[in-house]
Amino acid sequence: MNIQNRLAILSVAAFVPAAAAQFQPHLTDFQLRLDADDRIETGLFEPDGTLVWDRRVNTGLMAGDVNFVNDPGFENTPGTLPVGYGLGISIRKALREWDGLSFDGIAPEPLILVKFFDQIPTPADDTLTPAFPFGAANSEGYFHHHIGFAFDAADPIEGLFLLEFELWSGDSSNVVTDPLFIVFAQGSDALLELDTALNWVENNLVAEPCLADLAAPAGVIDLADIDAFISAFLTGGTAADLAAPFGVIDLADIDTFIGAFLAGCP
Repeated sequence: MNIQNRLAILSVAAFVPAAAAQFQPHLTDFQLRLDADDRIETGLFEPDGTLVWDRRVNTGLMAGDVNFVNDPGFENTPGTLPVGYGLGISIRKALREWDGLSFDGIAPEPLILVKFFDQIPTPADDTLTPAFPFGAANSEGYFHHHIGFAFDAADPIEGLFLLEFELWSGDSSNVVTDPLFIVFAQGSDALLELDTALNWVENNLVAEPCLADLAAPAGVIDLADIDAFISAFLTGGTAADLAAPFGVIDLADIDTFIGAFLAGCP
C-alpha cells in the first residue's frame, strides 16, 4: 500500500469523536495532562491498567500493516485540557536504528510522519524539525488524535527504530514537552529485542545521568570509575568536567564526583 492510499485511510481513521459519558481510555496511547506549571505531561498505562505519569517511552508495532502504523496516539481524560487546546509535533533528531546494543546509529531510511496530507520525514541529522499541528481538544476538553508513521518502501523494513520528538501547544504559552520517544518494531526478530531496546532508551535517554559512572560496567560504581575520573582530571578530559563553570576543571568537579560516587546510581 503506497503513502497516498494510507493517507486516504488515515484521514478517516484519525478523526475520533468522543463523549465524556462513554470515555474508555486507550491503553496504548500517550495520556496527556497539564502539570502545576501548565506544562504538558505524558503518562502511560501499565499492563495491569495502572496509569503512571512522567512516562515518555512508548512503542509502535508495524507488524500488522507493512511499513505503517498509526499507534500510539495521544489522549486525555475529558475535561483535563482547555476546550480548543491544540497540539503539534516536532521531530527532535534523526531516526535511530537498533544495532543490538544501542540506538546510536542513524537509520538508513527516514520515517515519514503523516497527518491527512502533510508528510514530514525525519531529518538526516539531529536538526529540530517542526512537523505539523495535529489536533485540538473538543467541546468536552477531550483530546484524542493519532498520526501515521510510515516507511516509503515496497518491502518491509524490519528492525527496531527510535523516534525522538516533542509536543508543543498552540496557545500563547507555546509550551513544549520534555523529549518523548517511540520505539517502532517490525519483524519477529525485532519483537524479541523490543524489551531490551526499551530499557536502553529508559536508561540512557530518559533517566537522570549517573555522574560518577565513568567506566564499565555501566550501572556499577567502583574503583574503575575513580581511576577514570582521576585520569580525566589530570589530563583535562571532558569526563571530569562535572560542575560549573563548565570548560574549567577544578575542585568543584572533584566535589561533584565525590558526592555522586557516595550517592551511587539509581
